[in-house]
Amino acid sequence: MRIGELRERIEIRRKELSPDGMGGHTEEETTVGVFWAKVIVPRSRDGIVAMRDAEIRTHEITVRSYADVRMNDIAVWKGERLLVRSLRPERECIVFDCVPEDR
Repeated sequence: MRIGELRERIEIRRKELSPDGMGGHTEEETTVGVFWAKVIVPRSRDGIVAMRDAEIRTHEITVRSYADVRMNDIAVWKGERLLVRSLRPERECIVFDCVPEDR
């Protein structure tokens, strides 16, 4: 991965729980950071594998390894909200597989 390949801006958001003062909690979404990324939209979608529903990535995002990205974070790219489903370290980068948030 060369730095010149990171041409897209993405925002990473995380949902966090905070006490509401009445014994419950509220869910707040905070911005973890904004990063340069490489976004690939592979040709895959949901399907059936071994007689079970299978969730297959719809977006693959690569960022530098210093980015604080976790599973279930939300990546916002061109106004689209993508849920991070898996993380794969690769040399100096992190590649994460995403699906649209509404699934």
